[in-house]
Amino acid sequence: MRVLECPSHVGLELVSRGCVQWAPGPAPRPPNCCPRAARCLIILYKFAFRTISIYTTFLIVNSIVPSIPNWSEVPIALTGCEQRCFCENGELDCQDVCSPLPPLPPQTLRCPPMFRPAPVNVSDEDCCKKWGCVSNVPGAPPVLTTTGPHMPQLPVFLPTIPPEEPEYPQEDLADYDQNNVHRPVLPDHVPNPQLPPHIPPHTLPPPPKYGDDNKKLSVISLESDSPTSIKMLFGLPPVLVGLRGSVDLRYTDKPDEDVSRWYSQVFAPTDEILSTSRLEFQLNGLKPSTTYRVRGKLYLHNLPVEPESDVYSVTTRDAPRVEEKRRPVDCKLTVVEVNDTAAHVIWRHFSEDELLLIDGIQVRYRPVGTPIYLMTELLHHSRSTAELVDLRPGSRYEASLVLVPPPRAVVELFDPTSVEFVTQPYIDPYNWSVTIEAASVGSTSASITWRGVPSPPERWVRVYRGAHACGGGRGREHDAFQLAARDTRTELLLSGMEPDTR
Repeated sequence: MRVLECPSHVGLELVSRGCVQWAPGPAPRPPNCCPRAARCLIILYKFAFRTISIYTTFLIVNSIVPSIPNWSEVPIALTGCEQRCFCENGELDCQDVCSPLPPLPPQTLRCPPMFRPAPVNVSDEDCCKKWGCVSNVPGAPPVLTTTGPHMPQLPVFLPTIPPEEPEYPQEDLADYDQNNVHRPVLPDHVPNPQLPPHIPPHTLPPPPKYGDDNKKLSVISLESDSPTSIKMLFGLPPVLVGLRGSVDLRYTDKPDEDVSRWYSQVFAPTDEILSTSRLEFQLNGLKPSTTYRVRGKLYLHNLPVEPESDVYSVTTRDAPRVEEKRRPVDCKLTVVEVNDTAAHVIWRHFSEDELLLIDGIQVRYRPVGTPIYLMTELLHHSRSTAELVDLRPGSRYEASLVLVPPPRAVVELFDPTSVEFVTQPYIDPYNWSVTIEAASVGSTSASITWRGVPSPPERWVRVYRGAHACGGGRGREHDAFQLAARDTRTELLLSGMEPDTR
């Protein structure tokens, strides 16, 4: 008799798929192998983020795990304040509450003295962090500037004392793309040796002094860097650094004094934040060797102040001289033989200097009046003959020579001339006739010969067959055969004839 045993697996995963530890219950004894009730101690939640296809596992331990209705938000006590989770058809859908914190503080973050950049909480109720300023003195409260809501903070622009002498901005910056304001790492008072020199004093006046009402957009550098563009470097008043705005460049090469009718290009920095006191732009699409008048105007967002520069003149560079790129040569192309479907052409041999500029040769040809050329295969540059095949009989053709230059050649040779020729009319190769003659005639036989078969005869004829009959075609025919071969006599002997019969 077999003893009844309880199975080792009772299927508790069907009750809760995420439970990894169940509360201990009574030991299974037959016939009560399945527990009447089961309590889960540890549930393993899996959050699936479709955007990055990474599974993140959170372990929640509780003596009693509350049930969450479908389409309901999971309590913050279970998910934490960094995420918001919802129950959707038995699965958890979670989204980040906080924006990702960049690894480095933004360049627009300006910390006052005795403060340093550091990640800080936006508020006591919010667990999200942003870059702010932390005091070097332990226990001092943090300061959030332009990167978050304001807590107790210092002014964004610290008060300064007007200098006795005018301060000149830094030298020019490295060349960046237009529509991008450059953000140097060095502070304004540290010179940069990599910057180009200023425009001479007789060309542009020095920047305005501290007390010029900050309504002047100074021009530090203005020069032409190519035949179709000019590069400009503007200086901003320090009080405008950090604001949002864009620069409208007006330019013209005409004597019109109305600036509103000049050409216009608008440049804006990244995020439209004027993060530095120097703005560098490149004005493209200009004409070579042309004098332009240029004026810049700064438009600030939500502010009535519109600093503008004076009108300056600048001349674009001369266009580079175009060197010789194509050199004509006479190849003396000639047609020497033509039939109904082919033509033979020749040309002169090239000199050693010319061969250095020729990598290959092709002959192009077409029927006169058609737009598409046919080309021969690529020939070696030392060749001087070519065969044009598959031509139309009785048609007029034109042909010319194509000289293929070697890679990275600065000069290309070409032949501007062409030749014309006419193919012969179509000739049917089987349009020929045979003449038969009786060489000798006997009483019961006759010997016949023929002529008119083209040579070689085996190309056109396989077998010669001779037949004769008497009585006007009525009666029995008599045949004679001979294979067509070269150097054989064209003669057949017909036998079986009746005497004195036609």
